[in-house]
Amino acid sequence: MSHQILLLLAVLTRGLPISQQQDKAPCEMVDKEVSCQALGLLQVPSTLPRDIEALDLSGNHLRSILASPLGFYTALRQLDLSTNEIS
Repeated sequence: MSHQILLLLAVLTRGLPISQQQDKAPCEMVDKEVSCQALGLLQVPSTLPRDIEALDLSGNHLRSILASPLGFYTALRQLDLSTNEIS
């Protein structure tokens, strides 16, 4: 039984860095403008620099927009949410 627990812990620990990397959005950033266009996102990424000024989230699968994590981006002046599933 203890060998099974050790094996389980080894597998879980080994998988942590991979899952942490997947949390990062594969968005493209140029200066303070970020494009997360058509990436199949289900939520607004919260891993982008907080000082971005423009964010393109068009063409994803967003269904609702909450104040968090958008509230993290205090310098945000332009937001594109077109072609999503927002209702």
